[in-house]
Amino acid sequence: MKRHPTILVGYGAYGRTVLERLLRGAAARGVLAWEERDDPSSLQRRRLQSLALLWAPDPLEGGATDEAPPEVMLDLYRQIEEIDIPDGDAGRALAHAAAAAKRRLHAADAANAAERSHGLDVIVVAHASRAESVGRLQEMLEPMLHELSQGRSMTRVKEGEDYLNFLQILDFEEYWRKAPENNRLREALAHAFQRNEQAAQRHEPAFGRIYLFDSETQGGHRNRDARIDEASLFLEFLLFEGQRHGAGERLYQRESDGVPPAATVGIRSIQLSFGLVARLSAATYSRLFLDYLIKRGESPRRDALREHFADYLPERIEQTLGLTRIDAMRQKGLDEIEGKLLQLDPTDPDWPEQVRRGWQQAIWGLKDQISQEAGHESRDIADQRLGKLRQDLEAAVLRELDAVRDPLTVGQLLDQIERLEPLLRYEPAASAEAPPEQQDPFVGIAARHQDYLRFQAGRVKTEQLADKWWPLLAVVFALAAAPFALDALAEFFVLEGAAAQVLPFVVTAAFWLLGWQLGRQVFQRSIEQRSQRADEFYRHAQRGRLTDCVRAATRSSALQQELRAHCDNVAASLRMRVLGDVLGELLRIKDLLSRRAREMHWLTDQLGKFLDMNGVDPRLPRPQFYDRQGPNTALSQLERNEDLAAVFRQRTAEPTHFGERQTKLNLFKDWASRYCEEFLRPLAFLDKLSADYRDPIHSGNGEGPSVPEQERARSLGEAVRRNSKLPLAFQLLKADQLPDSTRLSVFPDAWWRLPAISNELSEAGYADPVKAVGAERAYFLEMQLGVPTRLLELEEGR
Repeated sequence: MKRHPTILVGYGAYGRTVLERLLRGAAARGVLAWEERDDPSSLQRRRLQSLALLWAPDPLEGGATDEAPPEVMLDLYRQIEEIDIPDGDAGRALAHAAAAAKRRLHAADAANAAERSHGLDVIVVAHASRAESVGRLQEMLEPMLHELSQGRSMTRVKEGEDYLNFLQILDFEEYWRKAPENNRLREALAHAFQRNEQAAQRHEPAFGRIYLFDSETQGGHRNRDARIDEASLFLEFLLFEGQRHGAGERLYQRESDGVPPAATVGIRSIQLSFGLVARLSAATYSRLFLDYLIKRGESPRRDALREHFADYLPERIEQTLGLTRIDAMRQKGLDEIEGKLLQLDPTDPDWPEQVRRGWQQAIWGLKDQISQEAGHESRDIADQRLGKLRQDLEAAVLRELDAVRDPLTVGQLLDQIERLEPLLRYEPAASAEAPPEQQDPFVGIAARHQDYLRFQAGRVKTEQLADKWWPLLAVVFALAAAPFALDALAEFFVLEGAAAQVLPFVVTAAFWLLGWQLGRQVFQRSIEQRSQRADEFYRHAQRGRLTDCVRAATRSSALQQELRAHCDNVAASLRMRVLGDVLGELLRIKDLLSRRAREMHWLTDQLGKFLDMNGVDPRLPRPQFYDRQGPNTALSQLERNEDLAAVFRQRTAEPTHFGERQTKLNLFKDWASRYCEEFLRPLAFLDKLSADYRDPIHSGNGEGPSVPEQERARSLGEAVRRNSKLPLAFQLLKADQLPDSTRLSVFPDAWWRLPAISNELSEAGYADPVKAVGAERAYFLEMQLGVPTRLLELEEGR
């Protein structure tokens, strides 16, 4: 059924309370229609369809409301937009807010052209405590009436069929009491009615119906709560019972412009609501279900999350972080440093200091290289592994929560996380006891180098032999050997003349050349080999004394420990950073799941309050009424414990079946959000949980009626007798001048066709009831419409 676009305006504490009770009653039965907003970050994603609620505080009351709203209703009550009144200009502020509401309602209405409802109803609910209240209310409402009447869409079709209809519910406390302030109140009301009628005569926007409620009626005194209940019940009828274009059409607009707007009505209702029973059953079931989702305990897959952290657990962390590469880099670096140091020339007098400086500089470079490698490793892990870890974890948790078989609960996942936490928390190893101070490892190098220098100073300079001494020794050899050679030649040869003169020089030169070649080619090599062997005693690559000193120094425990300590610190920093990031992700998941648990705790508490508000004991594992009638005398509620039991047992409220329900409902699709709206909107949650219950109350739509038909007919008959005779909500004193009152009954078809019910209705004067649109409520109405304004004034002497 398409509902007519309507703006409800509450004024003052009374008006807000009526709006809140209207919403509370309608939401409990599930008759509100909702639309989803496009803003996923808003906690108010749902908005009422075809209905806008505005509230303006009464400055004479200080803006206080009668009731502190229960938390379970806060999301629902946020549908009421509070008008911000700047500088006391209430009329302009209300007009702007009403115009915005009109645009929204018509835009939503136009989006569904097939079921479009033309026009707009505006209903104002207020309490007039004194004359000033009437004047302020009139001043505030007139700009709104003119603002809403703008536009071609509000053009009148014909008299009695307006697109734009203004209605008002006006409540009083002892309207007819003889007191000066009441006299002023009646005068102010008469003036307001006169201005309204004049506006209507000029075809200006005006209220077509003004329904009057008072504390004093023919049925006796009615307190404020009773009047609020009756006003909210009347609004429910106007909004949700589909009678706007049927028998109740006159309640919404006057037959003609000449009919006075003043009216009063009496209303009673009988309720047998499957929607309410379904939500009460769902609330009881949900409390048990949510407790299951929160409760800790062993799970069928107790290590479901552990596999996602396997690479970061102690047994695999070394390979994951590449720490073996760091150790290999350290060893390779030491070998390279040692090789570079051994390439230094020990003949340099400053060689020991060069070794010391070269070692220190090389170690600094190696440390920096190891640190850079660890940094690269850390960034690679953060980019390539940890970057996906968040998405993988969120997806993994969702898979576990929505697993088709044996889904895990929030409590079980929290248990798994708490078992993983200690494994991922990095505890640095206790530092070993510092070794006693050792002698400088490079001290021995200096002493051995001094031995080497002394050796170098005392050894034969073979390079000088080749360049200097062998030529000189060859001269000595030639001078010594040449005479003997010449004497020997003289015995065999006789040389005369020039040959005899040249021969000594030639022989001497030959012996010099022979001596030089022997020294250079034979003795030089032997001497060099002997000198080389002596030098290698100090400088041999494997066995030399200086080589041993360098290796002993570079491989000393003190220097090795210095480098190893740096590598350990780098590894510890890498572990700390990576495990810190991993643990941070784990704790983030834990925090999100803990938030969901807190939200579910809150939701469980709110559902308990919902049960208590509707007369069901929240402490019991099965729903059971403890207070059926409650304070609302205008509404007779006939739902029984048998109805609750019949609906509740349709769903097994046992832990063995909760897992299947958890998967089916898909409650955790947004579990990783900052807020999970599934658990923050109790009424929407109940709508979802109650959607698949079957109705065992009306016409056997379920597995058979929950209460025998005769017994149900008997309780309905008793309710008809109690509610069919009802007083009007406002007492008019001049009975002889009153317009005729009209009775109206609206009944579900299945109810009034019962013989007992039809008989009761006939005896009460409701022989021809109107068929109700729904199957859950029957209404009795007594209407007195078009009351002349003069009848609202108190005659002298009365």
